[in-house]
Amino acid sequence: MLDYEEMRYLVEFSRLGTLSEVAKRCHISQPTVTRAMKKAEEEIGVSLFEHRRNRLDLNENGRLAASELQQLLQQWDEAYRRVREFDRSHRVISIGSCAAVQIPGLVARLS
Repeated sequence: MLDYEEMRYLVEFSRLGTLSEVAKRCHISQPTVTRAMKKAEEEIGVSLFEHRRNRLDLNENGRLAASELQQLLQQWDEAYRRVREFDRSHRVISIGSCAAVQIPGLVARLS
């Protein structure tokens, strides 16, 4: 199964068009991107690329795969965001004070 980063490389390739640009944008080596593209073809089980001399392009399968993976990554990111937000909304902070008076606005700022 492709991991998150490998899916992201394929989506970035569909946007940027070259392996070297994906490597540069993702701060990884070009061979890492190449391996991820080969793994994507193996995992999905269909050809995703048109191999040309010194050039790699997505074919129709590849364009569809990149589109579907982009949607999946967006859903993945949104699910993580919702879980983190849920966690933050259920945290409680308790503050003790020896002050004889309320500190103005402290409760409002902490909420």
